[in-house]
Amino acid sequence: MDNSNFQQAATMSDAELEATLKNMSNEEVLEVVARALLNEKGITDLDEETEKDMVQDLVERETEFINRAVFEKLTAEQLDELDKIIDESDDAEAKVQQFIADAGVDVEATTTEALGKFREIYLNANETAEE
Repeated sequence: MDNSNFQQAATMSDAELEATLKNMSNEEVLEVVARALLNEKGITDLDEETEKDMVQDLVERETEFINRAVFEKLTAEQLDELDKIIDESDDAEAKVQQFIADAGVDVEATTTEALGKFREIYLNANETAEE
């Protein structure tokens, strides 16, 4: 979602926004969240290349944060089994997703919770550093 579409999304009702997000890939949703974080942080006057780099950096950090939260829901034995799947599989991504689903991890709830925590940390980063 480019910046003009992001600004358009900011004016949507919750129902319209939810419907729009459901039609997006995970990567696109994370980009929307990243742009919203930059906006909330007051980082709005960026050239296109810098904005693209910052959004991509935030998406990578969001992804790592979510993955860590999902993995924390697994037992030590499940993590060992997951390592084997990753090491031995040519189609690791699909098998990892299936393994996590079979393990009973509520990925949607975990993702929502993780992004909320990530948002809190990101928006409060300067306050913590200044204290």
